Amino acid sequence: MNENYLQLVNFVLDPSQSIEAVMTGDPLVFGNRTIVKRDAIYDSLIQPWDHDDKVVAYLSILLPVIREVSKRLFKYYLPGGCWENVTENMKEKSRGTSKHNKFAESVFGYLDQLMRKNPNMSILASETYIMFTSNKTKQWLDAKSEEEKKYLVEDAMKVVSNIREAFKEKREEIKRKQREALNEKMKKEEEKEAKRIGRLEKKTDKIIFFGLWQTREDVDRALASIQSVTEKKEALKAQLNFRRYVLLQKPPKEGFENVFNFSFKENGKIKQCNTEQLAANLKKIG
Repeated sequence: MNENYLQLVNFVLDPSQSIEAVMTGDPLVFGNRTIVKRDAIYDSLIQPWDHDDKVVAYLSILLPVIREVSKRLFKYYLPGGCWENVTENMKEKSRGTSKHNKFAESVFGYLDQLMRKNPNMSILASETYIMFTSNKTKQWLDAKSEEEKKYLVEDAMKVVSNIREAFKEKREEIKRKQREALNEKMKKEEEKEAKRIGRLEKKTDKIIFFGLWQTREDVDRALASIQSVTEKKEALKAQLNFRRYVLLQKPPKEGFENVFNFSFKENGKIKQCNTEQLAANLKKIG
């Protein structure tokens, strides 16, 4: 299949060629091995149409998407992928591998039906029932003699307690791992929340130091009392951060979305806001 995957990706690699092939009814994706079923409907689709220009536009969008999806789905089988060159040994090992998941899905469907029909049936009993049916155990037993059948049933009954005990241990192990995963998740959430609270406390500490400037006059008066430009910037940033992250204040109106930013983009370059710009932003939300 590796060759087929590669041919599919290469076919849509150049949209100009693949669009023409699709439009003219000659999409030989897999070369001479491509099966094209020609009938009246197919022939009508490849005839010239008044809206062919729209079809070209749609295909120019769809085909590149198909290419990217194909490259992602078949990446292990394309050049450079781990399954690009499969050895004969690997082919032999995987000879018995199912080519689809129909059987697995049928088991899940069977289990769903059993649980709806017999809601009090245990998982172990459901598992046993499905295995007994799917493995055609009854037909296999019926082919044995009465003596041999009796021996097999009695021998199976001897290990029932062991199977139940193993199932209980397995169930407890699953529960233990689920609890561990839940505890780990809760621990991470607690650590995340603690860090968030810590960041808010730092922002609050700065506000306690500088005070909360609530009016334009407060801003001008506080800045006038600070001599250092660096300290002015730090104080203004503390005011903006406190309003944004602690008070959860929103921009006052549309067009003011960047009032909490400490930088801006100009001519493709990132520049830091100066004291006047930070003060102007603070006054907009004050």
